[in-house]
Amino acid sequence: MSGKFVRMWRPIEALTSEIKGFAVIILNRKIKNFHRLDLAWKSGVFKATADGGTNRLYDATLDAGKKPSEYVPDLISGDFDSIRKEVKEFYSDLGSKVVHTPNQDETDFSKCVNLVLEESKSLSRKVEYFLVFVDSSGRLDHIIQNTNEIIRRCQQGMEIYLVANNSITWCLSPGDHVIHIDEDTKRKWCAVIPAGNKPARVTTKGLKWDMTDAVLEFGGLISSSNAFTDVAGVEITTDSFLLFSIGLPENVN
Repeated sequence: MSGKFVRMWRPIEALTSEIKGFAVIILNRKIKNFHRLDLAWKSGVFKATADGGTNRLYDATLDAGKKPSEYVPDLISGDFDSIRKEVKEFYSDLGSKVVHTPNQDETDFSKCVNLVLEESKSLSRKVEYFLVFVDSSGRLDHIIQNTNEIIRRCQQGMEIYLVANNSITWCLSPGDHVIHIDEDTKRKWCAVIPAGNKPARVTTKGLKWDMTDAVLEFGGLISSSNAFTDVAGVEITTDSFLLFSIGLPENVN
């Protein structure tokens, strides 16, 4: 690999890490895999819901046969155009901090991240990354906005994973990376997508369709619907920001 420092990624372990502290944020999409959220909720050092994401948490716990009182977010934020009044009052009465953020120049997602960073300063364990639970929707603008947020934060040096029912997606900064893949995930798809403000020159080792000094850019080549080989770690070198997305098996925590 080209550089001296190699960034190691273990995306499956990140979903339930007990080594690195992480925050959980729930956005306003239906939670389709409560088991995965449940495990992350138990391991996370801070939990937050963004506006209508609070409804999603409440409804998902009931659908899973759980008590909503056992899943109380530390923080509820947003412009509150989506959250149900009775849900907000329910969690507020149980101790959730409720912060109204009416600023329309930022999304509820972005504002929630800012608040979590501020509120978590007093924690004994540092928030080192975020798991953001949000399934894809029919709204392309929402999908692009959520993706743009993790790219923007990556450019600021932050680590945010978008966790959907069937995938996990995050941003790679320029440099050398090794992504560790477990046996179940090796059978799923992956994608390497340019995410910077310039074309990305990319070399990979360990993908079914490897690239050597390939130029990735919108309007040109995008490595979608790629796959893994039998190697334990995929090596990626890039000179610009990338999105890396992996399909999640249903039985992965």
